[in-house]
Amino acid sequence: MKSKVETKNRNPLESPETLYKELLEFCPVGIFKINTTGDIIEMNQFAAALVGELHVKRNLNFFTFLSKESNLEFEDILVKAHKEKEKCSLKIDLITRNNNTICALLTVLFSEQENLYLLSLIDVSEQNKMEINLNKKSEKLEWINQMLISREIRMIELKKEVDCLLEQRGEQRKYDFK
Repeated sequence: MKSKVETKNRNPLESPETLYKELLEFCPVGIFKINTTGDIIEMNQFAAALVGELHVKRNLNFFTFLSKESNLEFEDILVKAHKEKEKCSLKIDLITRNNNTICALLTVLFSEQENLYLLSLIDVSEQNKMEINLNKKSEKLEWINQMLISREIRMIELKKEVDCLLEQRGEQRKYDFK
């Protein structure tokens, strides 16, 4: 069964900038433009939803959505992106308007032309939870492995002891460890 693709009749005179803005508005990545003090100049619908805003708003400061630890890391990455003129990324904790914490992958670019930072945010909370869960399971498996190794070493020691006692009694060794 073929799926139907919804298309929109486009005006042939529509500018590439208009098409680009429309694409960014509805992409499943939070896109922000912030100035050098962290004030949000522009954000798309997905970005607004990520931080818990019902509407795209301006006059908000991006720093208000960061945990204390993430605030310092964010300042550092802004400086790095500005100085090195390249894309920088890190995981940060976002605090939404509902006081929920979201683990997000943040990518920062500095635009010299506009003297603004361009930010992209992807919610990686579920991936982060799975990673934590996998790490816990891995630690548990490592612990079990160590217990099994310790048990096996103890079994060898006991078998050697049995062989030694059998030898003292003049009987034949059962396990023949030397």
